[in-house]
Amino acid sequence: MDLKEIGGYQVIEMVGEGGQGSVYRAQDASTGQIVAIKVLSRSASDGEFLDRFQREASIMATLRHPNVVEVYDHGEEDGQHYIVTEFVTENLERILERGGTLPLQRAITVVQQIASALQISHNAGITHRDIKPANVLLNDAGDVKLTDFGIASAEQLDSMTSENTTVGTPLYMSPEQIQGSDAIDGRSDLYSLGCLLYEVLTGATPFPGKSTFEIFNGHINDAHVPIANHMDEFPEQLEDLLTKSLTKDRDQRYQTADEMINDLEEINTILAEGPQDVARTRVMPKVLATQVIDKPNTTGSSTTGGGGMPKWLMPAGAIVALLVIIGGGAFFFMGQDSGAVGLATGIAADISGENWAPGIIANPDGIQQAASDLSAAYGQDPVSAVAGINRLDDLDPMFAASVIMGIHSQNQSQAAQILFSIADADELRLEGHLARLTETDPIHAGEILVSLINENVTEVASLMEDVIEGDNGQILQAMFVEAAMNDDLAIAQLVNEAALTPGAEQSIAKALISIANADIEIAADILGGTNTGSSSIWQPFIAIEPTGAGATFIKAYKSGYEGEITEKIINILPDIYVSGLLLSHMAREDSAETARVYAGLMDNQDAGPGSMSPTIVEAAKIDYVAVEKMLTEDASFIGHLSQYAHPQIWTTMELPMAGDGEEGKGIWTKPSLDSSSLINFSSIVVKSLNASDIESGTVGIFDVTPPVSDTRQDRNVLTHVQIDTAGFISNG
Repeated sequence: MDLKEIGGYQVIEMVGEGGQGSVYRAQDASTGQIVAIKVLSRSASDGEFLDRFQREASIMATLRHPNVVEVYDHGEEDGQHYIVTEFVTENLERILERGGTLPLQRAITVVQQIASALQISHNAGITHRDIKPANVLLNDAGDVKLTDFGIASAEQLDSMTSENTTVGTPLYMSPEQIQGSDAIDGRSDLYSLGCLLYEVLTGATPFPGKSTFEIFNGHINDAHVPIANHMDEFPEQLEDLLTKSLTKDRDQRYQTADEMINDLEEINTILAEGPQDVARTRVMPKVLATQVIDKPNTTGSSTTGGGGMPKWLMPAGAIVALLVIIGGGAFFFMGQDSGAVGLATGIAADISGENWAPGIIANPDGIQQAASDLSAAYGQDPVSAVAGINRLDDLDPMFAASVIMGIHSQNQSQAAQILFSIADADELRLEGHLARLTETDPIHAGEILVSLINENVTEVASLMEDVIEGDNGQILQAMFVEAAMNDDLAIAQLVNEAALTPGAEQSIAKALISIANADIEIAADILGGTNTGSSSIWQPFIAIEPTGAGATFIKAYKSGYEGEITEKIINILPDIYVSGLLLSHMAREDSAETARVYAGLMDNQDAGPGSMSPTIVEAAKIDYVAVEKMLTEDASFIGHLSQYAHPQIWTTMELPMAGDGEEGKGIWTKPSLDSSSLINFSSIVVKSLNASDIESGTVGIFDVTPPVSDTRQDRNVLTHVQIDTAGFISNG
């Protein structure tokens, strides 16, 4: 649908399309506000689809909550029905497709916000009935926006939902939905939310199946696989929450969203207080959020640190806080803005004070404390938190880098958001942060880059030109290498996005070269994992580092990416120089494998001999020996290429001379002759790939007459040849 304007809103672009309609990014002409407009297709503008569409507009217009997408307007114009909502950039389903799971604390926060949205809708008598990742949007601040109430049931709208009708998405449907119950209520949504939580934690839904029947049977009859089979580190309360959410009997489930939110808050508290270095194979023990800290006991168990609180629940910085409480006057030596105050009292430190940054840097446990202070502050006042990091950076850049790593260890998504906020104000400062992170801990820096990509790959792509081309370019390429070692799929995703970002191609190509130099197998996986549109990135890669490119393309082809490599080579063919450069260096790397690649292209409808011949000629100019070796690997090349390539491409090769060898094989041709024929030398394939020979075009008479008598059957040995000598010179 080519839509330019509807309801007074100017359409900017289509951002999504489905069977029943399309979604557009648009602008309110009166205010300049960017909005999303969902437009129902004309074919769906009656019957059930229209009922659902109008129901969604009515329901969402009645709900006002920070975690529900806000509806601004809805109506109908020229037979087209539309809903206007706030524009939200990200979608949980796409995030999971890119990264598989969410970090534990981030997952709990997202589900808690969804539950908060359900709390308000259930209190209004509205059951969503289709809770799934695709209906969970996330704005630039990372906040959840629940959407798509199109199949919701409401007390005032019950007539629109037929009894005994199964609606929803199979992987997330409650048993009562599957069985067509006519009494679906909020407990069904909480079951679906349990399915979603399981998926964002493990990367799999709790009841998968190869068919809808298998999925439904799992929901009704099977127990979910415990998350301990997928995860090493989590509080026991989390498994309890999932078990209660996914109970088949809805009377045994959470009865209200409030109940579920309370348990989620308890888990979040445990995660916030727990250490970052819990043993990877250990499940965190249950600890009540209100547990009282016992006073020290010198005879106490070593596992509890001499008191009732397990060591894993007491981060190192908390020891300082306890000393402050116990020691009294020790508090004053830390300064009024010391983060230890917040830690001891449970109140976020005032990071805006002028003494906070110097005090925290002087504190032996300052890095961990600063990470906690800034993480807490960012949730309340992002601008203040970014200013705090900048003050640390001004005083001690390496300290600031360590603090960022500390925040990332606690909350990967939040650390990424903070770095993006820094970039919004000062890209050079971000470049400095990333460089120091890489110098301090390259592996952790790579993990941070992966988190940035997972958080907002488009913004990372837009930043890359300045980052890689800046003064710290060489250092930051090491960060890319470590990120690729950590998650090559994330780098492939970045390459795909960079191909859509003008100006980023050269920078990303340089980063890919660093990866190829470090590990050719990972570079090959990235090459194979990128889409066809990424060819605009691989072209400068080839031009800058043709040797590495040849090795990477060969490795990827051998690793099972035949189709992906073929598509990229075809895309590069119009650039004759770069495609010739690639061919020559692939032939140097492995002539036999290169012959297989390019022989396959001869019969490809998107390539073919006509497109291939200029590339082979160009490759021969670069390295005729390597290309000659490749061509001899497959006799079909001559049959395919001779009619397209100039005869002088083929001259003094170390193959049988014209007339020798088995007919139909080898790189030679046989002129059509009879007893009185004149030989036109332009019809003779002259055998050479040496570019210098092509220019002069010298042909020796000895290339016409066989050097020895040929007595084989059916051979006509020419004893007399009439030659037009015009244009020939004597060789003495």
